[in-house]
Amino acid sequence: MTDYAKHYIDVLNEIGDVTIEEINNIGNKYIADNAVKIINGEQACTSGKDVIVQLTEVRSVAGKCQFTLLNNLKANTEKACALRYQLDSEKAGNFQTIAIVRFNDDMQIIEIDEIYTVLDS
Repeated sequence: MTDYAKHYIDVLNEIGDVTIEEINNIGNKYIADNAVKIINGEQACTSGKDVIVQLTEVRSVAGKCQFTLLNNLKANTEKACALRYQLDSEKAGNFQTIAIVRFNDDMQIIEIDEIYTVLDS
């Protein structure tokens, strides 16, 4: 059985550790062209390209980031996960996030629905 939550955290950690210039290549590998992203209930991205741009912009502001999986609720459907993770960034502070993430048959992300909570420093 594939651990989709671990895969998602691994992708985020790869993005969080590379140079800004490398994010596009990683995004193209792991994010489907038709991917969408919802942040705190608002549709933020309507294509894979938009998701990659959003991740690049966040990374530019936040600096390097480390993601730690806190909870992994196995989804009842295939190719999806529900998880809670902590994001620790160099410049933007620390966050906890609850996310539902869906994948295609190629393990590319097709949907991210996240709720962010800022942690007190």
